[in-house]
Amino acid sequence: MIDSSETCLPDDTTHIAMHHIWKKKDNLTKAMVMQCVKADLVIKVTYAKHTKESWDMFVSEYSQTGPGSIMLWFR
Repeated sequence: MIDSSETCLPDDTTHIAMHHIWKKKDNLTKAMVMQCVKADLVIKVTYAKHTKESWDMFVSEYSQTGPGSIMLWFR
């Protein structure tokens, strides 16, 4: 769900079952991610529609590398 290896199928009559399965997987994955982060970080991704969106928000904010971020990791 996070690496987009499974994509959301359209919600039409031919793919309705697979769409519901994908939505369930996405909701479960998003719930697991939210349980693993602090409450103040959950607020930042509350309005993300899918797990990939919330994960991308975390990556863009916390994947910065440099001397400042490395010092924070060792505190």
